[in-house]
Amino acid sequence: MAPTPALIRTQGLGLYGLSWPDLEIAQGEHWLVRGPSGSGKSTLLMMLAGLRTPDTGEVHKATALVIGVVPQDPGLLRALSVMDNLLLAQRLRGQVADRAAALALLNQLGIEATAARRPTALSRGQQQRVAIARALLIKPGLLLADEPSANLDDDNALRMIELLRDQARANRAGLVVTSHDQRISAGFEHTLVLAAHSDNAVEQRSAR
Repeated sequence: MAPTPALIRTQGLGLYGLSWPDLEIAQGEHWLVRGPSGSGKSTLLMMLAGLRTPDTGEVHKATALVIGVVPQDPGLLRALSVMDNLLLAQRLRGQVADRAAALALLNQLGIEATAARRPTALSRGQQQRVAIARALLIKPGLLLADEPSANLDDDNALRMIELLRDQARANRAGLVVTSHDQRISAGFEHTLVLAAHSDNAVEQRSAR
């Protein structure tokens, strides 16, 4: 059997006095990154996404890897409707805008009624779910979600994490979720635990 191809690898990463263990995320693997505030969870995710440059070390990505990011701040364009925010994400990736696929994702997330609304008319939790739909719509090979359940109630938090997993499996995508939310701690193949305010990160791996 051929080895599962690596989507992304890190080596010797360091930034702002923090350091992280070397990491390799393969196609189809699901990772949970845990740790208290200040341990570097979000910073690691942004470096994997290419949105921050480390002081030391390197991030190696597979050729033509499409990365979908669900940030803590949804970052939706206020002047556009929810639907137009989603379709813009596809166009910016050079993809054909697919309104039916966007509506299907909104339906799965329980917010199909928001399609014509502006982000300012939505609750924080609804905005977060739109950001999740936006990341999924571009069919990423690697999906990165930063505290995606932070503003969701129990039912929507569980629905959200199952949707992330289902979509990742359907596309054979890698999935990395940062969270301190105990509600979504189960079901990940690998867990990376980061220490607080330390230059020594602790890695834990557990096969499901």
